Amino acid sequence: MHFDAVTSMLAQQSGVFYLNSHVLRVLQDCSEHGTEGGVKVSVDERSGRSRVSSPVMMWLQALDLLFSRIQEKVDFSQVQGLSGCGQMHGTVYWNRSSNETLKHLEPEKPLAPQLENCFVLKNSPVWVDSSTTLECGEMELAVGGEDCMAQLTGSKAYERFCGPQIKYMHKYYPEVYEDTQRISIVSSFACSLFLGQIGPIDYGDGSGTNLMHIRNFCWDETLLDACAPGLRGKLGPLVAPYERVGSISTYWSKRFGFPPNCAVAAFTGDNCASVEGLRAQNGDIAVSCGTSDNLILLGKDLKPNIYGHLFVSSIESAPYFINLCYKNGSLAREELSRMFCDADWNKFEATLSSTPVGNDGYVGLFYFKPEHIPQNGLGVYLFDPNNQKIENSSPERKVRALVEGQFLMKRVHLERLGGFSNVNRKPRILITGGASRNKSICEIIANVYGGDVYYSDSQDAAALGNAYRAKFCLNSENQYVSMFDSEPSNQLRLVAKCDQKATEIYNSMVVRFADIEKQLFGEKI
Repeated sequence: MHFDAVTSMLAQQSGVFYLNSHVLRVLQDCSEHGTEGGVKVSVDERSGRSRVSSPVMMWLQALDLLFSRIQEKVDFSQVQGLSGCGQMHGTVYWNRSSNETLKHLEPEKPLAPQLENCFVLKNSPVWVDSSTTLECGEMELAVGGEDCMAQLTGSKAYERFCGPQIKYMHKYYPEVYEDTQRISIVSSFACSLFLGQIGPIDYGDGSGTNLMHIRNFCWDETLLDACAPGLRGKLGPLVAPYERVGSISTYWSKRFGFPPNCAVAAFTGDNCASVEGLRAQNGDIAVSCGTSDNLILLGKDLKPNIYGHLFVSSIESAPYFINLCYKNGSLAREELSRMFCDADWNKFEATLSSTPVGNDGYVGLFYFKPEHIPQNGLGVYLFDPNNQKIENSSPERKVRALVEGQFLMKRVHLERLGGFSNVNRKPRILITGGASRNKSICEIIANVYGGDVYYSDSQDAAALGNAYRAKFCLNSENQYVSMFDSEPSNQLRLVAKCDQKATEIYNSMVVRFADIEKQLFGEKI
């Protein structure tokens, strides 16, 4: 759960500010829950499948701890609006007494002990889980297959999405489902804590459920019926991501000094909030280089496809964005950095810079963990200039093959989705994450996509996006196009300019990479 983005998106009358809560340190101080990286992995005795979850009490205790640490540093009485986000796809199961408990929280006590008995399920399924392949197939069958599912909801059925997870719960734990009054996504769960009642799910997070109609912004009846009986009532209503859903509860006013009329805007998914925090616009490409790599393209006329996700944006000029997620992002770059550069990123950059653009025709694909795209891609594949497989190459060639291959393959997928050809010939590219500090990687990205690369000074794009949204919801006219009008535009810094000659070299390599992927993994990836 992203507490930097869940708890602290606070908007003042004079502007916006946001708090970096250092989520890892908070979670480390809640170590009694026995998690690793914030999650638990266990074999479900009823299904026999390996499941990944997070304790709800850990999230609550971390929230209590966070606010206890920052209350001496922040004057909460000046906060006029609040919003936030959470990791997408995770689900929280509230019991029948939970709403009344939320309404009557005692301000003298922390949240965790008061809400301990409000959850039918103590450990919430989260986005890392991949155990619901069977349920995905059953849901796709109900609407005519994976292509129909993608056209309807924006994505084919994915194991981590809320719909298959809820179907799993109804199948193997019917008593849990029956005793559940409401099901929240992580973001709406967090929103509920500030509202003092169970809050609604927004369109952005709703588009990551395999249950929401991507064009009509409503729950789809066929999918609800295919998932579990009575599900509409358990999910509750859907709202626009910038909608004011209420005022902060008396618990927060009395315990921390928030003004009683402090507005609460709908909380959303972390990917949606990051797009806002980057101040992205129609036609922009955003590249997030974290542990995994995320490639995001914003636009008006983007179309769903089984190879990626189409999510709802809260930016009027670009109401949708394509999101392509790659597990072997920084993970693969770190592996080669350890193998050849003593885990020294300066050495990695020098190694990368020692070889020419195009790597003299040597290319490679590196999947150290099963990949999302291509699905379950695993292994290291090296090719010489004649497209013949080779067993080995020099460290310098491998490092450049890795980085060029990663971003050329992302371009192949973007073109396959029909998105890349619809943007300007020279798109603006926004980059965040650790790799954004590596000049040579930024130059490769600029040249692969044919546009200049800008680095966001905000290392908490999701948190900043929520602050923007919190400020915007104070605008009574709700003209979302004006969200950034009063904000400074100097947070983006040019870090790499496109070299047209290099772009031409990479343009000539795109078809080759598409053919290699087809050769290795077949027509459907």
